[in-house]
Amino acid sequence: MDFSESNFVRNRRPQTFTEVTQLLKEDQGPKRKYVSYVNRVPFARRKKSDGWLVVGIEVLVVLTAFTLAILAYVYADELHLRITRAYAKMGVKRAQSILSERLLHDGKTQEERDEAIHWLEKAAKSGDPKANYNLVIAHMKKHSDKRAPITADEARRMMEHASNNGISEAQKFLQHCIGEICPHIERHFPKFV
Repeated sequence: MDFSESNFVRNRRPQTFTEVTQLLKEDQGPKRKYVSYVNRVPFARRKKSDGWLVVGIEVLVVLTAFTLAILAYVYADELHLRITRAYAKMGVKRAQSILSERLLHDGKTQEERDEAIHWLEKAAKSGDPKANYNLVIAHMKKHSDKRAPITADEARRMMEHASNNGISEAQKFLQHCIGEICPHIERHFPKFV
């Protein structure tokens, strides 16, 4: 082991800035050139800032997202209705059923009720049990005069389909039937059209 003064200076911890610079000068020596890295760690390169166009597009995207979020919060009911209507037009039977229920429940005009019956018929033809039940009830309450009336056999078939698929209201409705005779259906629906 060599305990010379230069080795001792190199191995001890520098205390001041001048000692650090002195140690660095001793380590580099006169033959070394400056390299782009120290201890094989490359210097960080300075990243170019984004151009004004990129910054403008980013700000526009953030503002658009923020505006859409506010509009979705304020107009949640209308947004839900529009989305449901879009899915109903694509042929999703559950969306057709939900849209018809919403239009029947919140409908204030006869046009909205007619549209609700239209979507109920489409959902019932697709096989949605809740739509079958609601269509029979809507015809019993005479919500639409423009549509062709359904017969008593069709009404019973729709109620049985709804009952078989777990609609409790349809099961209660069919409990009043005795065999093939259903007093509510006989009273509200014609035998033949």
